Amino acid sequence: MFKATITDAFELSTKEGYLVLMLNHVEGDPEIGDHIQINDLSGTVIEVGEPGIRDRACLTGRHVPRHGGILVDIGTTEITGLYKSEITGGIEPDAL
Repeated sequence: MFKATITDAFELSTKEGYLVLMLNHVEGDPEIGDHIQINDLSGTVIEVGEPGIRDRACLTGRHVPRHGGILVDIGTTEITGLYKSEITGGIEPDAL
């Protein structure tokens, strides 16, 4: 299971209904095939960006929250209202 905050979202021009979501403050690890919930939308993780969800320190040595990108299929390319929304994943589809 994972939770995160969406910091950016954009449409993947080659696949209708697919969105690339940039995530911050990621707890847990998204995996391909995870069922997700964003507000009143549900879908599936199609791909996790390389090198995955990152956890590192900035140049000053201060901790930077875990972040990364995922490709999702939520059946819409409407990104209005996704910014700063919470995404939850790795949940059973019946729980959606």
